[in-house]
Amino acid sequence: SAFLIMAKKKDNAPRITNVDAYKRMNFLYQAAHLVHASSTPTPTPSSSSSPSSSSAAPPPLLPAGLSRYYTTTMKAISKKLVIRLSPEIKRTICKGCSQVLVPCVVGAGDGDTTTRRAGGGVGGRVRVH
Repeated sequence: SAFLIMAKKKDNAPRITNVDAYKRMNFLYQAAHLVHASSTPTPTPSSSSSPSSSSAAPPPLLPAGLSRYYTTTMKAISKKLVIRLSPEIKRTICKGCSQVLVPCVVGAGDGDTTTRRAGGGVGGRVRVH
């Protein structure tokens, strides 16, 4: 009978450090997008004929500041632990105010923002500070 010599497998897979930090940053990024999407007001038909509908308050909207807080916290974690954010994520966050950027959507007009055409006049409009 032949003896089989079992060699140890070489584990060349890169080890990821700070897995908890990556999970937290992923959660914060997804939460920022969710809060941003839920904070945009949806048009509702207004009927002034029924007094009961005027007394009912509209559902509260989550502030856009919460979205900014999440993205700012995410960027602070990446700086503290020296974790590079991917360029795809960086492109979706404003460098000036840390607001989540949505393609082809113009900013709400905070007063400190202007808009310009993306890509030198091609494509949708983006927020510029």
